[in-house]
Amino acid sequence: MLLSALPFELLYKIASLLGQREQHNLCLISKKFCCVATPLVFEMVSISLTESLSYRKSLALLKALKTRTDLAQHVQDLNIHGSFDPPYENETLWHAITNGRGRDIRLNGKCLLEAIPSLVSLRSLHFYRFYPGELSPSSVDSIMHALSKLPLFSDLTIDCHELQPSPVQDSYSEFHDLEHISFGGLHMLDVIPPLVARSPNVTRLAVFLELNPEAPAPASSIFSGLPKGKYSRVQKLVINGAAILPAQDVSSIVPHLHHLTSLCICINGVAPEFWSALRIETICLQVLSVNIVNDGFLEYLASYSGVKSMTLIPKQPVNPGDVDISSRFWDEILPRHADTLSTLVVCPGFERSGGWCLHTRSLDAIRKCTHLETLSVQLDRETFKGEDKTNIIVGLNLHLRIRLLKLPF
Repeated sequence: MLLSALPFELLYKIASLLGQREQHNLCLISKKFCCVATPLVFEMVSISLTESLSYRKSLALLKALKTRTDLAQHVQDLNIHGSFDPPYENETLWHAITNGRGRDIRLNGKCLLEAIPSLVSLRSLHFYRFYPGELSPSSVDSIMHALSKLPLFSDLTIDCHELQPSPVQDSYSEFHDLEHISFGGLHMLDVIPPLVARSPNVTRLAVFLELNPEAPAPASSIFSGLPKGKYSRVQKLVINGAAILPAQDVSSIVPHLHHLTSLCICINGVAPEFWSALRIETICLQVLSVNIVNDGFLEYLASYSGVKSMTLIPKQPVNPGDVDISSRFWDEILPRHADTLSTLVVCPGFERSGGWCLHTRSLDAIRKCTHLETLSVQLDRETFKGEDKTNIIVGLNLHLRIRLLKLPF
């Protein structure tokens, strides 16, 4: 039986299992195969505005999406790499004299703006290194407002945001009812609170703050735009960068976390009272990533079981005389989650961190994690003996389920 004789629905399922290159090749075989593969090929589109090899091709694609609505209607995920400034490795003198750079920047913005209305199925935008350059603020506003009008748009991710502060929040003022929000860069506290307030059902929220570490931002402010008595339903939360969560802010942030299952909080300071509040409210996280490990955090982990993924990046104790709590983690905490843990990363961020490294005590605890698939634990050079048959690394051979193993020094 010829493959082309199969029903369209079955061919579509087969094509969906292929890689992107194979799907491209499928479009060239016949008209029927082209009809099958085209929606899959254009489901995710990547545009590069900085790489010279793909810049012209990306512009041509944007122009095609404007006029070919039969192609544009299939785009669900749009990835844009780089700023609006095009590459200029081989810029000619004439190009510089005639301000070709500014002309090309305006062309980039114009092509993107004109293509957006055709993207009727677009759900997600991921903009890597968002820097408008010489593109006017009004053009940036127009692009963002056009995106916000798309009927299915629900996922906004912008990395390395460098938009100038005046008035940065206006560019995002039309976005609403987003399900996923991820921002990293400058002026996040101008963008995130009102954006979260207009998206009460956001389930995944990530904020990467790049502010002055000497004046860290309050982590609780990301929910400050919500009206009094209204609380977020966020399930996955990431807060990274120059921020703090002091004791006085705990009562204002915890009510927004009752639906939380995944938390990554790697900031300048987290009050132990935060973990006490999570324990009291029985908010049992399944995925955890922290850079501050203290008694309050360990008490929280000891209050329940069921963590599936745990990443710890312990900081050096402020006082040299502080008690090393790593032994409690290996002996008491990790065994409580041994039946469910599939990912464990323990990478202390300071030297002479032997208690957090791989040794006999930690190996005994790791052995109990029978479902572990990913393990990254730091080695202590002082205890590593390469030629010894009883070397501690040999004990990891008992973990036949481990798929990814990292043992940095």
